[in-house]
Amino acid sequence: MDRVSALDERITGLAAWQLRLPVVSRRDHGIGTVAGGVDVVVLRLTAEGGAVGYGEASPWIVFTGSVEAAFAALTGPLRAVTVGRPVAEIAGIMADAERAVAFVTDAKAALETALLDLAGRMTGLPVYALLGGRCRERIPLSVSLADPDWEADLRLVERLVADGITMVKLKAGTHGHRFDLQRLEDLATKFPALKVRVDYNQGLSPDDALP
Repeated sequence: MDRVSALDERITGLAAWQLRLPVVSRRDHGIGTVAGGVDVVVLRLTAEGGAVGYGEASPWIVFTGSVEAAFAALTGPLRAVTVGRPVAEIAGIMADAERAVAFVTDAKAALETALLDLAGRMTGLPVYALLGGRCRERIPLSVSLADPDWEADLRLVERLVADGITMVKLKAGTHGHRFDLQRLEDLATKFPALKVRVDYNQGLSPDDALP
């Protein structure tokens, strides 16, 4: 079977699991605190020949909705427009997904990821080849710093730099300007080559945000 005809196989199964992943350190953001754990939905698609593809929905209720809504969408209306269709119909499945249920963008992203993963595994092609080809060799990774224990975040940055990370995002606005300026000064002094992005993430009132 060639690569193109392999995608004529139909999708025979869609399974989803709601999982809680542990958070190793508290993260304070302008729109809330993340601690203890985060809820996600993991999706698995199965083709008639036994190949599988995976996707993940990672909703945050302040932005996109609840994990329960994502799970319900995937196991209900999104399953209905997916199972029984050829794997090759990725664009058609996603168009029908848009019409099948409003919002739940995390669930739709999980479905599209799983479809592309499945197609890639069945054809032996990397997903970038399915999307038109690779346009860069490397993508820089940014890591957010939001632990109220700044010493712990400094130890994290040391590990990140040792691993080759060159950019971080500093979550600001939750513990006062003095704390934010101290962190920026520490980063500039201890890690002068590090690129730093500052993200207030709705952590300021309108009056405080004015220059």
